[in-house]
Amino acid sequence: MAVTQSHGLATRGCAEGSMRKSEFRKILLKQALLQKKAKALLIVLATAMGASVLAALLNLQVDLRYRMNRELRDYGPNVMLLPNERIHSTYIEESDISGLNGERILALTPEVLSAAQLKDETAVLVGADLEALPKLYPGWKFDPAPNANSICYIGVRLAKKLQISKGAPLELNVYGKSFQTTVSGTLESGEAEDDEIYLPLKTAQQITGNENRYQLVELSVLGEIADVEKRFGNFAKAHPDVSFQLIRKIATAEAGILDKISRLMSLVLLIIFVTLFFCINTTVSTILLSRQAEIALFRVLGARRTQITKELTLELLTLGCLGGVLGYVAGIAMAQLLGKILFQTWIEPRFSIFLITVFSSLAMMVLSSVLPVRRAVNREAALVLKEA
Repeated sequence: MAVTQSHGLATRGCAEGSMRKSEFRKILLKQALLQKKAKALLIVLATAMGASVLAALLNLQVDLRYRMNRELRDYGPNVMLLPNERIHSTYIEESDISGLNGERILALTPEVLSAAQLKDETAVLVGADLEALPKLYPGWKFDPAPNANSICYIGVRLAKKLQISKGAPLELNVYGKSFQTTVSGTLESGEAEDDEIYLPLKTAQQITGNENRYQLVELSVLGEIADVEKRFGNFAKAHPDVSFQLIRKIATAEAGILDKISRLMSLVLLIIFVTLFFCINTTVSTILLSRQAEIALFRVLGARRTQITKELTLELLTLGCLGGVLGYVAGIAMAQLLGKILFQTWIEPRFSIFLITVFSSLAMMVLSSVLPVRRAVNREAALVLKEA
């Protein structure tokens, strides 16, 4: 039946003894898309399955580094600004950090440090933006959370030593001067901060005589190590009195985790490409095997091998493009589901991923079908028609 249909279409396409390219192309595409719907659908589904996983993982991989980088900010600040020792700077002026802003800086706080005497204990006094501390140190426990009215936080270990609780008055002695304050709450980090006292930045500056200047600035910044270094290297060039330092323990740990995840994702993508290659190769080989008689008939009617090869490739590319588009749509749905499960947020679709997915589907279709098409076209037409 297929041979009879092909014979009728082909005969009309070469009424003058030769088959025009445009008519030949229409005949093959019509054969593939309309009269062989089941076989065309099989190729589209094979391509769409691989393309959907590819699109989902690519969208996840692109978002993964950004979202994981944001999640890993729970480790604490990863950048510190300090006075430039090379030019013997001892403080950072307020004007030096006026340009620090941008969406990639999650939080920052300037700090003023001093020793303070309270009762029989000597403790480190830290002036900082109290409301920024929970953003810089999500792992710290504040009781209660700092707000605009907070005036003093004390480490839990120091509070226990001094038997001080929330709301209790506190007298500090700094540089021989006495200062009265009230404990707004406690903080617990499990580190040296549990023995420190935290005051609002302006208050600490007044007590220590460091108005409009700081001893350091802590920042939590999104980005890869190289990007962060480049950005703050440029910042330091624009502000010679300031130097910067990456907190290597945190930054290196983050980079190691992100690199391992990226390598894992790349390995999964490679496995998907190999699987997709064999899947399409097997599908195309099976379908072309069933169309041997049709291809042989076109050969007998005057079509050249190169002409048949080009038109079969065009047919497969059309099906591959359709499969790539459908796979991308399904992949975005998969990515959204995985993003909601893993990160409790939606994954942002990207047009670049769409282009990569469709191009990859087309490339994989070409690579997978080269041998099957060549085998199908190069078989002896007379022998194939005799067997049919």
